[in-house]
Amino acid sequence: DALSRRIAKSVSTGHDIRTTRYGWDGERLVCEATDTLTTTVLCEPDSFVPLLRIEQDRLEPENAEDRESTREERALFTQMSTLLAEHGLVVPNPFKPEA
Repeated sequence: DALSRRIAKSVSTGHDIRTTRYGWDGERLVCEATDTLTTTVLCEPDSFVPLLRIEQDRLEPENAEDRESTREERALFTQMSTLLAEHGLVVPNPFKPEA
């Protein structure tokens, strides 16, 4: 980007090319996304101290067990959102689990 931060990298593993994309909030690296996983880090306001690390599988659930796991993730997300709200923090909508 304009501030010379890495926004993506591609690695060739023979016949495969894997791309990782990076998201920034000012000076803080807050997101890494690959084809299969998105990792988001929420930090304390005006700080580099991490509060929370969220890892999300980017694959759709295929069976009942996976759907149950998705329900558990939604419940955990709701609890996490409430906790963060008590400290004046908000989790961005793109990180909310789908209904």
